[in-house]
Amino acid sequence: MRCLICLKMPAYPKECSECSILLCDTCLIKYVRIKGRNMPLCPHCKTTNVNAFRDVQSNLLREIID
Repeated sequence: MRCLICLKMPAYPKECSECSILLCDTCLIKYVRIKGRNMPLCPHCKTTNVNAFRDVQSNLLREIID
C-alpha cells in the first residue's frame, strides 16, 4: 500500500472513487497544481471527474494506515 506518486505510505490518504488507488493528500495537491488543463485528475485510471478523490471509505483500510 503506497502512494502512486511518492511511493511511500500515504499520509492523510485520498482514494479515487473510480479505481480506488491511494494518494497522499499533499501529493494529490501538488499533482493538481502542476497538471495541464487537459490532463486527467487521476494519474492511474485517467478519470476527469472533479470529485474523484475522497477520504478513504473503508474502516479496515483506515485502521491499517493509522
